[in-house]
Amino acid sequence: MNILLARAELLPIDDFKFGHTQTQIESFKVQAQSGCREFEYWQQVLQIRSLRDSIVETQLDVEDTKAEEAKAAHWFPFWNRSTRTSLLPRIRWRLSKQKRSLAEKSSELERHLNVVDSKYEDLKCLTEEQILSKEQQYWAMRLAKQMASQHIATKWLVNAGDMSAVLSLPVEVREQVLSDVLQLIAKPELLLKAQAEPVVPVGLLQTID
Repeated sequence: MNILLARAELLPIDDFKFGHTQTQIESFKVQAQSGCREFEYWQQVLQIRSLRDSIVETQLDVEDTKAEEAKAAHWFPFWNRSTRTSLLPRIRWRLSKQKRSLAEKSSELERHLNVVDSKYEDLKCLTEEQILSKEQQYWAMRLAKQMASQHIATKWLVNAGDMSAVLSLPVEVREQVLSDVLQLIAKPELLLKAQAEPVVPVGLLQTID
């Protein structure tokens, strides 16, 4: 089957805007390499720059292909049948593909810009040196916290996964959990009472005592 004719069956797909979604960009694409907030902003800026350069290159390709199409259309009446049915359709297919690629890249660029405007507006004045300095501080503190949590987990014979879960909680909840743990260690009988309750809200162990 002629591939150009087969495309007619897939026309709805031409309306799709491919690339990373807003959710992927905001929650996964950058955070998969995340460090501090400033580093996440830096990654967004690098993505924006890469997309911008790619868009410019694609725009140039579109202009070149349009010129090639105009030249081919001018000589079309003088071609034989074989050339007419192959060359110009190929050029137009390449042009449609380049235009679609340009639309997809432009859409993804807009999504990155929206994320920067909504989440990192206050960081736009930072230099690269300031961002990298923040990133260094972030990793130094992160490693210090990791080593400290491992030390505490070993000392208290706590599962490392449980310790990491506690450290991921908001500060006020984390403090309450640790306070409750100390109460349970000091008074093991509270644990039996707590287990008898269907749900024990965090911070309410004193009500069981």
